[in-house]
Amino acid sequence: GGTGTPSVSAASVHKEGSLFKESARLKQYRQRWVVLTATHLLSYRREQHYADPTECIELSTCTAVKAIDEPLMPERRQCSFTVHVPDRVFNFVCANETERDEWVAAICVRL
Repeated sequence: GGTGTPSVSAASVHKEGSLFKESARLKQYRQRWVVLTATHLLSYRREQHYADPTECIELSTCTAVKAIDEPLMPERRQCSFTVHVPDRVFNFVCANETERDEWVAAICVRL
């Protein structure tokens, strides 16, 4: 057992949906299919295609999840949240405030 990518199946998904995620290097927002399992938050390029995640965040390493009001994307105000791990902050942008609050609550329950 290494620290490989967890295998994700529809049965292990607690929440999933299309979000914008900031890329690590270019700081550009890209649409990703984001999946929350009991232990991980993962992002994929394609909807419900659970292979080769672009991001794999281990929830056990998360120090905080925060809803933020700064508009990370100008056209989508008040629907952003951040996931903090020791060496990075992940920025996500949802379609609306309700969706943002649901994601934050769903992730916080598993921390």
